[in-house]
Amino acid sequence: MNPWLGILFVLAVLGAAFILLRLLEKAVSPHPEVLRKLMHLLMGLVTASFPWLFDQAWPVLVLAGGSTAALVFIRSGVSVTRSLHGVLHGVERASWGELLFPVSVAIVFVLAKGDPLLYSVPILILTLADAVAALIGIYYGHVQFKTLEGSKSIEGSLAFFIVAFLCVHIAVLLFTETGRAESLLIGLLMGVVVMMFEAVAWRGLDNLFIPLASFALLKTYLDLDAAGLSLRLVIILLLGLFLLFWRRRSTLDDSALIGAGLVAYG
Repeated sequence: MNPWLGILFVLAVLGAAFILLRLLEKAVSPHPEVLRKLMHLLMGLVTASFPWLFDQAWPVLVLAGGSTAALVFIRSGVSVTRSLHGVLHGVERASWGELLFPVSVAIVFVLAKGDPLLYSVPILILTLADAVAALIGIYYGHVQFKTLEGSKSIEGSLAFFIVAFLCVHIAVLLFTETGRAESLLIGLLMGVVVMMFEAVAWRGLDNLFIPLASFALLKTYLDLDAAGLSLRLVIILLLGLFLLFWRRRSTLDDSALIGAGLVAYG
């Protein structure tokens, strides 16, 4: 596809998404987080198609720069954008997530160097797992753990793990020559580790942590055999058990303990 046609197509779809969500907000007044995550979902599904729309990095960089500028303008709350402000900022908390989303997309696209798997899997994890985790946490999150910004739910984190595992396992199994055991282990490992990255993120930094961590882990794990993957899975699970045991003895909040576990795993 001509890159300029691709850019126009993406802009038209994202513009239509904003308008539809604004109409939804007026019609049924859903929970503000639902609106944010629906926008997050639509943006993610559009950007996941970039390897099939663009064979060069510059159109993605142009879209990322333009989207970031537009989101900053909307964030400012000037009168011309006030009707769209609620779609992104109906939840009253400090977050840079919507600004980091296009930045992360551009970085991962450049790093993937045209490999659809290395690009699309991290974007799908960010798009699907993060959105599902947030919504499950809102409606079904009862068991809480402490973070830098307040609390998150165990239910939301488990939902993140399940969706991330499926995104990785299905893609690796169907679109690579990786064996079944290795595909399963890669999915489990990435589900656990990226879930931990999501748990320690604050102020929307998950939109940066999740895709970059997913890219780095997937690129690394695809080169490992079943024995190497199994060893890493045992290590991360043992670290998790140790942190759970040490939780009551520590003055750190739960997200800091999880962060310590990530450093130890690294």
